[in-house]
Amino acid sequence: MRLFILFFLLSAKVLCQEIFITDSPDPYITVSDSENRTMYYLFYDHYVKIDLNSMERVSKPLTLEKDFIFGPFYIPVVKNSSIYLLLHYGGLVYTLKNDSIQRIDKSYEHKMQNGAAVFVHDDKIFRYGGYGFWSVHNVFTYLSDETNEWEYAAYKNHEVEAPDIFSMLTIKSDENIFFFNGYTLDPMDRIKWLPSKEVWKYSLADEKWTYLGISNWSRDRSSMTLNYADKGDLKYVFQDNRVTEIDPERNLLRVYEQSPISKLGDSKVQMMFDDQIVYSSGDGKSLYLGVVPSAHFFGKKIFEGKFYTSSWKRFLPYALYLLGAVVLLFFVKWLIKLRKRKTKAVMLSNGLSYKNKFTEFDKETMEILTLLLSDKRIPSSEILKIVEKEQFSPAHNERIKVQKVNDLNIKLQTLFGEKEAMIKSVKSKEDRRIRVYTLDRTHF
Repeated sequence: MRLFILFFLLSAKVLCQEIFITDSPDPYITVSDSENRTMYYLFYDHYVKIDLNSMERVSKPLTLEKDFIFGPFYIPVVKNSSIYLLLHYGGLVYTLKNDSIQRIDKSYEHKMQNGAAVFVHDDKIFRYGGYGFWSVHNVFTYLSDETNEWEYAAYKNHEVEAPDIFSMLTIKSDENIFFFNGYTLDPMDRIKWLPSKEVWKYSLADEKWTYLGISNWSRDRSSMTLNYADKGDLKYVFQDNRVTEIDPERNLLRVYEQSPISKLGDSKVQMMFDDQIVYSSGDGKSLYLGVVPSAHFFGKKIFEGKFYTSSWKRFLPYALYLLGAVVLLFFVKWLIKLRKRKTKAVMLSNGLSYKNKFTEFDKETMEILTLLLSDKRIPSSEILKIVEKEQFSPAHNERIKVQKVNDLNIKLQTLFGEKEAMIKSVKSKEDRRIRVYTLDRTHF
């Protein structure tokens, strides 16, 4: 079994091309210049530069500015073949120039951009988002070549509000930047981090934010082996003995087993090129740079699916809230209607129902009651039209009308338990010769 493992590791090494970097490697800062295919390893008193085309190694002494604190506090950035080191918290910027680390900014250590995304665009170094002073920021800043200070960079299109996020992963293509799987703050407890699985796209040309959806990949913040490498517009995550390929442009997620070679890499730095993988490996005493064809770096593919779930599902909770509100509204209306049935009179086709009591009316009486409920003042002539008969004289028809109204009054008083008449007649305000009828609608 031991011979098999030894043969396995030796076989992996044969596929790799390695070059010695240094002894006693900790701590160190690595910088990758993918455009010029060059790797830099910065140490306390020297730095090593490796040309990946010729695999030539050059070691030079390094001078540190007295206020420069060497360690993993800086984000390395390459712009126009120059190396910049950005303080992780925000503010301070150093550069490698004439074999020395020199400070170039005129700002200060403000600690307002912890976990901000860093990228280069249009020959400028940008930072987006970040955490500081119990708040998450959703602004772009850039390092001005004129002032050597960080300036605010406004974007044009405000159709969609920019996300509040920090410690996110990013992938930059020629046209877009993708932000995903970062963190935000609990609005009720602003020292509590909450993972965010939102995936956002920022168009560099249109300066426009687009929400894409929810990531189907989970980021293990506690994993000690978590590491990242870029290859064009792809990102590779080394976690839990697996290599995950994230392709937001095409909304793809692929998971591979780690190969014997990928397991050799030190989690501190791994860099990916189009056709080769460049990584660092060490045994605690010495540090090496390894180069291997990318085809040999990955193991068996074990999963392929969508990286994120489309954006319309983001509004699903709101749709459920709206549906719940509509259902609640109908329920309230039903309760009100039910209450009215118990406390108010309900018109039926042949009478009135009130508090489980029913009073029957004939057809003409129902017509008179319906007419009285249709308007506040009903002319006497309108009621007369309902009861008059051609064979009777006008005086007789008038008596029938009065009798119908009186009978209706008595039945309403009895049903509602009222002492006074509920239907009353008064003279019209417009024409004193005309009498109008009014109905007390308290119980309707």
